[in-house]
Amino acid sequence: MLSLEECKRMLQENGAQYSDEEVLRIRDLLYEIAKLDLELFHQLQNQPLTKDTQMNIWNGFQKL
Repeated sequence: MLSLEECKRMLQENGAQYSDEEVLRIRDLLYEIAKLDLELFHQLQNQPLTKDTQMNIWNGFQKL
């Protein structure tokens, strides 16, 4: 997991300012998105990418 300092440095490269709490919330959200993406990747490895599969993926993202 990236440290608070490393995340803050990356997020503030463009001059934006974030509190420590905001940085941690952004980091946690990005880790959750990455986890979902990895789970989806593993699921898709076991099935062909059909139109139905694409629609199921799209519908799943719309629920987030």
